Amino acid sequence: MNEPPRKIAHFEVLERLGSGAMGVVYLARDTLLKRQVALKLIRPELIEDRRTRGRFLRECQAAAAINHPGIATVFEAGETEDGNLYFVSELIDGESLQEKIQRGPLPPDEVVELGIQLGEALSAAHAQGIVHRDVKPGNLMIRPDGRVKVLDFGLARLLAPEEEPSDEDSLETMTQTRVGVVVGTPAYMSPEQASGAAVDARTDIFASGSVLYAAASGKEAFLTGSVPETLRRIIAEDPPSLESIDPSIPRGLREVIRRALAKDRGERYASAAEFAEALRATREAPATPVTPVETVPRPRSRALRATMAVGATVALLLAAALVVRLLSPPGLAFGSRDKLLVASVDNQTQDEAFDLALRTALEADLQQSRYAGVFDQGQVARTLRLMRLDPSTHVDEELGRDICRFAGIRALLLPRILAVGEAYEIQVVIVDPVSGRHVDSVRVTARGREEVLLEAIDEVTREVRSRLGESLASIEEADFPVVQVTTSSWEALQYLAMGNMKWQERKYVDAVAMFELALQKDPLFVAAKGSLGLLQIQFLGNPDEGKRLLREALEEGTDLPERESLMIRAINRQFVDEDLEGALDQYELITEIYPDMMQPYNNAGHILERLGRLDEAAEMYETASEVDPTDVIPLGNLFWLRLNAMRQPRAAETIARRRLELAPANADFRSNLAWTLVAQHRFDEALPELQRVLDDEPRHPYALPNMAHILYVTGRPEEALPYYRQLYRDVNDGRMQGSRTANTRELAQTLIDVGQADEANELVRTELELLDAASPPTAAWDFLSRAQLNAIVGHDEEAERLVASTLALGALDAHAHMNLAQVYAQLDRSDEALGQVALAYEAGYWDAFFPLILPGLKPLRTDPRFIEIFVTED
Repeated sequence: MNEPPRKIAHFEVLERLGSGAMGVVYLARDTLLKRQVALKLIRPELIEDRRTRGRFLRECQAAAAINHPGIATVFEAGETEDGNLYFVSELIDGESLQEKIQRGPLPPDEVVELGIQLGEALSAAHAQGIVHRDVKPGNLMIRPDGRVKVLDFGLARLLAPEEEPSDEDSLETMTQTRVGVVVGTPAYMSPEQASGAAVDARTDIFASGSVLYAAASGKEAFLTGSVPETLRRIIAEDPPSLESIDPSIPRGLREVIRRALAKDRGERYASAAEFAEALRATREAPATPVTPVETVPRPRSRALRATMAVGATVALLLAAALVVRLLSPPGLAFGSRDKLLVASVDNQTQDEAFDLALRTALEADLQQSRYAGVFDQGQVARTLRLMRLDPSTHVDEELGRDICRFAGIRALLLPRILAVGEAYEIQVVIVDPVSGRHVDSVRVTARGREEVLLEAIDEVTREVRSRLGESLASIEEADFPVVQVTTSSWEALQYLAMGNMKWQERKYVDAVAMFELALQKDPLFVAAKGSLGLLQIQFLGNPDEGKRLLREALEEGTDLPERESLMIRAINRQFVDEDLEGALDQYELITEIYPDMMQPYNNAGHILERLGRLDEAAEMYETASEVDPTDVIPLGNLFWLRLNAMRQPRAAETIARRRLELAPANADFRSNLAWTLVAQHRFDEALPELQRVLDDEPRHPYALPNMAHILYVTGRPEEALPYYRQLYRDVNDGRMQGSRTANTRELAQTLIDVGQADEANELVRTELELLDAASPPTAAWDFLSRAQLNAIVGHDEEAERLVASTLALGALDAHAHMNLAQVYAQLDRSDEALGQVALAYEAGYWDAFFPLILPGLKPLRTDPRFIEIFVTED
């Protein structure tokens, strides 16, 4: 492969790191996000046909969707200017397992830990239907902290045929297609791979067994000097026993490797999770002592025999206890800053307040932890929307596991509350969302309803944090009573939860009512007061009232935990004091202490955007998205920033596709993707995307008019006409929001272009009568809407008169300038039309690219000066 250009897309190539079967790896710098990455250029001979190129991009997209700390993150994939494919992943600091094995076998405990981490990473990918196919020591990086990272996930499929080989394919033929391409890989193939049969997740388990064999012994299980002979051994022979190579390798580890290397995949571990569990069990089991053999038996006294009998009984009891421990499921592999999800409460009492309030209290109490991150109800609601479910859907165990797998959440908590007389019991089951195992449970009793809130919840959350692996010192450092974090009123908690739910449903007036009810129950409820203040400022246009509430929240929140206190202080700096630089400092402080909180990065992005520091804003939104990859809010902010403010539609297209990967059925996200294609003048590519939206939502408020506009301005009025007719009907019938006058204008204009002038004239006449009957023209829109209608049907003198009346009003806003540009275009006054388009943008016109498809500006499309306006920065 030739040396690459010094820059590929927005990546600056720094130096060559190495090469492999699929291509050459380079150290590169991401110039957008200011970070170093690994960039791999794929060998051209692997991607000669179109289907293979498409499969490569699909596999990269699938790999990018995997969110697990043990899997190297794929950031991007694409094509260079000279036609080479590449993909970009995180740069791992450390050495490959291959390098470690070359220095000699690893200690057994390191091999076990390696296998556990590998099994967990594979399990996360298999849960999404993705098989690695090329697990080998060279694809496993060991960081300095011991964390294993799996590289090149899913990309081995690039080297396989589009269809799996048939049984008739000979070993020789199959070998010829692979040898020389997958250099070194055959030694780690499974029997089904080596024989050309279809593969599933268990092929990765076999390869993992081969990896552990090599790590434990320093020798590869099947490798010979000949690829055909290596494949034959994989299919037909067992490797030398590990006991014969090194008798000190523990028996339990040997047994796990032996089972993983079973020729019949049905005899292997059924899943990567089971493989990891088996390795954990070897770590927990004590070593079997070696008993010396006595050649001459010695007589024993009755007392000695009795003592031995008692000892044997004790030993049996200890053995029984050991069996119970070994057969019980191992604990959850939960690490610092892993996330947990609290499911909806299984309320077995008659008290409805527990339905929402108990979950809210548990979340608030757990959020004090710096060890575990809580995937809160707002994030759950947004995830449910991505899954095309109502955001208020009850989250039971099954749905909770789906959410966890979607969002990469490590633990699911199932809370339940029961009542027996005046007493209550809270139960929380800790679930591994990947395997579905109930790995642990906590039960706490309370003597009454108030004691549940005053004492029991705190006891439950302390115990949950401990069971997840948080240290006692860490728990004690952040262990405020939940009533101090929230409120001592169950009813206030219930109203807060309902208000948050209404907020997620975008029912802001209803949310305000709920927060006000919460404050009636507890006037000092800081969370309710802060939420109400933000709603008043951001969505209801009551800044003075909002600022008052936020000031009070700040004054009353002095005893809150650090996390909440810092956020309230930052929000006051931003919205009350309007000290944007000071707010940035506050958000930076929060991210230093709580680096896994998305909101501070996102809020800082808003501030930087407002300050005009657009590159910094983009970096902050990107970081927010990295912190919470499944939350579409920072991605949405980044999308519009790149598209409109930065005029980078290609970058916006990449973001739009990332959002679609999260929610392929989301009509708005697909409509946004189509809009980035419009901004790049790729109209023919935008149309099928819009049609897919309309197939699902025929009255989509953006896809329907944009479909009509694109067809019209690209010279296909006959195809545009049915869409304009539908728009006209739906708006007039109240089934869609929109401007009746604008729809009349666009339909009439299209009718004229297809030779139906009589119908167009009648439509315009009727609309003008309706406008005159409603009120005489006084504002710019009144004059210009009438001017456009008249210009369309050839009443040029009346249109000119209305334009003069508009200009007599004085200064115009951005929309008036754009409407005036359309009138001038209809009147064949191109210079004036172009001047008004420029003035519209100077006045802050809302969309950087909409004039490209404005029907009224169609006469300008052949003018190079018009196209020049939409030259982009990427």
